Amino acid sequence: MDYLRTLDELGAALRTVHRNEAGLDYDYRRARGVVVIGHPDRAKTKGLSRENIDQAIRSYNAHLSRVKVVTYADLLESAERALSFEGEANEDS
Repeated sequence: MDYLRTLDELGAALRTVHRNEAGLDYDYRRARGVVVIGHPDRAKTKGLSRENIDQAIRSYNAHLSRVKVVTYADLLESAERALSFEGEANEDS
């Protein structure tokens, strides 16, 4: 959240610097962040299922507006779905 607040405060200046010096045009207003945390299958907490962990993360994310928390498993599953979808699209072409 500190990084996002800093981008909100310094975004206009950063945009000007990057546009003038590197020819890049980024809009830093209302940036979002993703935090990737450990893998639920490797959790050391006994008695917690993957469902319990997913539910806790969903509850936590419900209170955040610009930061999303995901596990490595979520990240890998999302990438696999994207690759699968891309493969199916290429097969249909």
